Amino acid sequence: MHLWSTYAQYLLAGWPTQGIAKAMGISPSTTWRWIKPCRAVMAKEFPALYRWWSARQDRASLEPPPHCRPSPGVSQWARAIVDDSTGSVREVWFA
Repeated sequence: MHLWSTYAQYLLAGWPTQGIAKAMGISPSTTWRWIKPCRAVMAKEFPALYRWWSARQDRASLEPPPHCRPSPGVSQWARAIVDDSTGSVREVWFA
C-alpha cells in the first residue's frame, strides 16, 4: 500500500506498466492489478482529472486541451525553422 502514491505518479505521467514495474522494483502483474483500483479512486476523488487523463491514457483523445495548444507565434517560429534551410538557428530565433 505504501507504494500506491508512487505508482499513481508514474501512471499519471503516462508510463507503460512494464516501465512502472521496472522503476519501482515490483512485478508487472502487480502493476496490472493496481490499475483498476487506482483508476476508481481517481474517478471518484478527481473526476475532471480522470476524464482528461483517461481519454489520453486510453488513446480516445490525443489532442491537448485548448490552454496547452501552441500559440500562433510558436507555430510560425517552428515553421520558420523547418522551412529555412539556409539560415542559422540564431538568425531564425532572433530575427
